[in-house]
Amino acid sequence: MPQAEAAFHGSLRRLCGPALARSHSARNIEFAPYVGVEYEAKLGQTADLARAEGEDVAGLKILIGLRAWF
Repeated sequence: MPQAEAAFHGSLRRLCGPALARSHSARNIEFAPYVGVEYEAKLGQTADLARAEGEDVAGLKILIGLRAWF
């Protein structure tokens, strides 16, 4: 499935300034916000069953999130 994603990386020190980050100096907490687009479609008999139930057989989703790790 094709997928697109954009990420911007940074650290707690740059995000919040040295005073807040100093308390977490043993852990370098990183973050990466992301934006993505996902397309999903049902095919064949699965699509037939979905149509019979009145469901959509295809859909587009916009994903927005924040990843954090240390």
